[in-house]
Formats: sequence, C-alpha cells, structure tokens
Amino acid sequence: MTVNQQKSWSVAELAAACGGRIVGDGTRRITGVASLDAAGPEDLSFLADPRWERHLAGSRAGAVILRRESPGAGFTAILAEDPYLAYAQAAAVVAEGLFPRTVMGVAPGAHVADSAVIGAGCSIHPGAHVGARAMLGRKVTLHPGVCVGDDCRIGDEAEIFPNAVIYPRCQIGKRVRIHACAVIGNDGYGFAPGPDKRLVKIPQLGWVEIGDDVEIGPCCTVHRGAIGPTRIGRGTKLDALVLVAHNVQVGEDVRLVGQMGISGSSTVGDRAVLAGQVGVAGHLRIAPDVIVAAQSGVSGDVDKAGVYWGLPLMPLGQARRAYATLATLPEMRKELRELAASVARLESGRVRP
Repeated sequence: MTVNQQKSWSVAELAAACGGRIVGDGTRRITGVASLDAAGPEDLSFLADPRWERHLAGSRAGAVILRRESPGAGFTAILAEDPYLAYAQAAAVVAEGLFPRTVMGVAPGAHVADSAVIGAGCSIHPGAHVGARAMLGRKVTLHPGVCVGDDCRIGDEAEIFPNAVIYPRCQIGKRVRIHACAVIGNDGYGFAPGPDKRLVKIPQLGWVEIGDDVEIGPCCTVHRGAIGPTRIGRGTKLDALVLVAHNVQVGEDVRLVGQMGISGSSTVGDRAVLAGQVGVAGHLRIAPDVIVAAQSGVSGDVDKAGVYWGLPLMPLGQARRAYATLATLPEMRKELRELAASVARLESGRVRP
C-alpha cells in the first residue's frame, strides 16, 4: 500500500536510517510500505518472522529488509541483524511524510489562558484548551478537543491527540504521545466508609508524572496520587484501555498491554511486560524483567524475573502443567473417590488382601 504519493525515498536513505547494508540498487525509489505478499515495486517490506519466508520468492516489493541475502530475488535487499527493529527505524522516515507536522501556533477557536506559557513552534488546534499557568515546551502539538489543566507542565515535542484530558498539576515529559480520549490525572478511587456505611470521598491531592518518550494509548486512565505522584517511567508504553491507579510507580521501558489494570500503590519494575487483561492487586511489587502472560491475576509480590501465568499466578512451566490437568479433573476425581472407597473397605476388614 502506497502511503504517500507526493514523496519518495531512495533505498539508500532508508538503509541509512536503520544502519542496514544494501544488496542491489540503492537508488531505487520507495513511496510506501506493505507486507511481503501485498507489496509493489515502489514499496518497502520486511521479513522478521520465518513463517512469512514462503512469500519472499514471489514478492514484488521494491526493497525488503531481512537478515540474510536472498539470491536471485527481484528486490533490493537491506540486510540488518534485527529486521523488525530496522523496519521500525526505516518506517519512521516514511511516517514523517505520511503525517507531516504543520506549525500553526494558536489556531482560532483554541483557548489559551493569559498566564499560560507556550514554547516556540507549538500547534494548538481549534477546540483545544490550555489552563492557567500551564507551561508547554517547544513544538508541542495539542489536537482538537484536548484539555490541559491549570499548572500542567508538558515537555518539548509532546503530541496529545483529540479529546485527551490532562488534569491540573500533571507533568508530562518530552516526546510523549498521548492518544485520543486518554485521561491523565483524574481522581484516584479513594473512599472511606462512614459510620452510616455511606462512602466519604478521600481528596486526591497528588499529581501524575510521565517521563520522556512515553506513549499512552487511547482511552487509558492514569489516576493522580492520593498524596504525592503517580509515576510512569521513561520509555514506557501503554496500549489501549489500560488503568494505572493512584500512587502506582511504573518503571522504565515497561509494556502495559490492552485492558489490563494496576491497583493503587503497586510498583512495576523496569522492562516488565504485563500482557492483555492482567490484573494487579494493590500495594504489590513486581520485579524488573518480569513477564505476566495474558489474563493472569497478580495477588502477591513477584520478586524474581521470569515468565508467569495464571490465577493464582505461577511460573509459566508450572502453570502449563497445572492447566494441562484441568480437562482430566472429572476422571481424576472419580478415580480418587473409587480409591478412597477401596481403602475404606480394606480398613474395615470387609475385603481381605
């Protein structure tokens, strides 16, 4: 699929972006990206998964990023040790053409408080709101419907997509991307039951701190701290529909995958991966480099790096063995009851060995 008819790149330019070595014609022009089976002569593709290797010989792609040469291929090869990473780096060049950034300043229809500070090169679209004493760094983009609350700080080159809301006093780092309808800094879920059993709201007096190069998917929610900050560390990536509750501390380069949630005051170590629909109870600690597989429940501390799965949570190998027995549990139960009955008869003396 051609992504931009108005601009093209030479294979040499794309290879330079990913540090790849060219085998073939480096002057060939590329206008888009596509999968191996759908690519045309002006498309860039890549091969990272061996299961797609069957599409390589018949691909019509103009250039392919791959690990090893493909003798007799009709495309120009870009050789890279990690084709998937190289593809990400080359595709970023194409993306700049697909999603060009236009500096518009403060557009008519945007509302910016008189006391707000707006850095050079910002783009504030119609319908966006910037509150009192908020500070935006250089080249920040606020799309239509974005609301930035009072006293917020947003770092250079951050981009906030339509209808996302940043509540007052939150701090957003450089090059952060917050996608549509995300909510940063709303009240955490805190209520104290009174003597009449009615719930009394606990004021949420903290804020949210989001580090540099974080990406937050659409419809995510990051609660402000009850006291002090909720933190998302540098380079961490949140998929869609992720909930991070008040005073959670998330480390660097963590991956939080869709529909998962972390309860209040828990800590997630650097480079951890919490897959889709994982639930984490409150006041827990998850060590660095832990991977929790999808639909697991974390109800206790996870102190050692590794892959875990299940409810209750177990190391992956143990969990697989446990879940493998589920289908045979009815038969096992029947056998155990029969064995228990046999033992009871033996002990009663009704059956002689």
